[in-house]
Amino acid sequence: TCYSSIILPRMLASLLTGDRNISVSDCITQLHFFGFLAATECYLLATMSYDRYLAICKPLHYAIHMNGRNCLWLASGSWISGFLGSTIMTFLVSQLTFCGPNEIDHFFCDFTPMIKLSCSDISLTWEAK
Repeated sequence: TCYSSIILPRMLASLLTGDRNISVSDCITQLHFFGFLAATECYLLATMSYDRYLAICKPLHYAIHMNGRNCLWLASGSWISGFLGSTIMTFLVSQLTFCGPNEIDHFFCDFTPMIKLSCSDISLTWEAK
């Protein structure tokens, strides 16, 4: 649902107007929220895997390790980690200088087209990916 709500408005606007270009600032915003939700999903899936591991492999210790407080910490940590990782990546991409038309011919912003549009040194950003 969250991925759709990030991509769908721009895609619908592209289909209605025929304008497939997305500005660099809109692309960076979309990239941030998409990365944030993707990373959070991965962390939440890891948390769920840990929960199932405890339930199956250590059933007698499950109630001690997975109480309400620990579940809240794990879920909060997933959201915070996803946000911080995406924020750092977005900050690095926003520091790049963009040449030419400053528009990308996509309705969905991805990391690679942003890097190709940049005319500055991408070594720090590329290594962070």
